[in-house]
Parts: sequence; C-alpha cells; structure tokens
Amino acid sequence: GDMKRARAALEEADRSLATPGQQLVLLLEEASLLILERSAIRPACEAAQAAISVAYGQVIDEADWAEAQRVHARIQLSAAVFYELDPEAAAKVLNALPGIADVLERAGRLDESLAARLTHAERLSETTASGEALTALVTRAQTLHQPQVAGEALLRLGERLSKAGAPTEQIHQALDQSSLNYQAVQHVYGDIAVRHARALLAIDRKFASPEILLPVRDEYQIGRAHV
Repeated sequence: GDMKRARAALEEADRSLATPGQQLVLLLEEASLLILERSAIRPACEAAQAAISVAYGQVIDEADWAEAQRVHARIQLSAAVFYELDPEAAAKVLNALPGIADVLERAGRLDESLAARLTHAERLSETTASGEALTALVTRAQTLHQPQVAGEALLRLGERLSKAGAPTEQIHQALDQSSLNYQAVQHVYGDIAVRHARALLAIDRKFASPEILLPVRDEYQIGRAHV
C-alpha cells in the first residue's frame, strides 16, 4: 500500500538475474504503479500491452505467465472503471481470474492466488454473487492458513453488505470476524481499516459526526510511521 516503497523496490530489483517471466511481471507492476501514483490509466495500459506483446515471443513458465496475467488484469479492470476498457472485455478479464488463481495455487504461489480470487470476488457487480465469492474466499484462506486474506475478504464483505442496505448487525458480524483474523497476524493496518468501516457505518446509519473518522486517520498515520 506504500507507493514510494513499491517504486523503490522495483528500482532496486536486479533484472539481470530475472527470468523472462519475472521481467514481465516487474514491467507490469511498474505499469500498475502509474495508475496508483498519478492515475495514468492510458499510459499504464499502453505500457502493459507493450510488455505483453514482447513476452509472446519468449519462453515463460506457466506460473510466471499466470502471475503476469493477474497483474495485467488488475490494470485492465482499473481501466474499465475509467471507461478505458469496454464492459464486455472487462467481464472477460474478470471471468478469467479464477482460472489464473488455480494455476498460481497449484504452483504454490498462495499469496498471488488468493489476491486473484479477492480481485474477482470484490469486482463482481451482482451483490449476491460477490458476497458468495467473498465468503468462499474466507473459507479457502482460512484453510490455507492465510488469516490476513480472510480478514480482508470479510472487510470487503462488510462494505458490500453496507452498500446493499443489509442489517447493521449482519455487517458488524462480518467486521467482527475480519478484526479477529487481522489480529491473529498482528496486521498493521487491517484492524484500523475495520474501525474505519465501523465509523463510516455509524455515520451512514446513526448520523454520527464525521469527526469520528479523525482518530482513525491518526491511527493510519502512526501505523505508517512504524512500518
């Protein structure tokens, strides 16, 4: 979540030691960072497509190719939000993510696999389908002993339920479970994100003052200073 550190890590990477697949992933991550740093959607898409086009002529490991597809999908779905990718193409990209996740999981790349499943679940437009996918991801993440991913999926579920007008108690149940999963791994920002979601819920449902967000903002700043 720290763009400066992400940029520094990419710049420090010794690409002379990287395989063609790893080099492709690094190029795509650089393209993705353009979106986060300055909302440069079109340049990011162009850089990503150029990298993919070159890669087609290289021998790339199946797992590296799946990881590249995952990062490329992230870029394409961001482009869809800003109408730089048409809905039909975006749906095709989204529907490919579970298969990409399967390849990554078989290769033992659990973090990347679960990240692909999370992107798929939270990007589904239909509330019921998204909720079911997020719930399935929670179970999968817990089975794979990845509570931080379960925590994030539950947080996204709580946010989705809130937008859908679900009962407040149901939303808090999801957030309670999210907090427990984040606490299990002492996640720096996870529990703060849950408190942020609770504050937004109180503002929306109980007409609480927006000032209740200020302590959460302070917690984020303190947490960032200690990372």
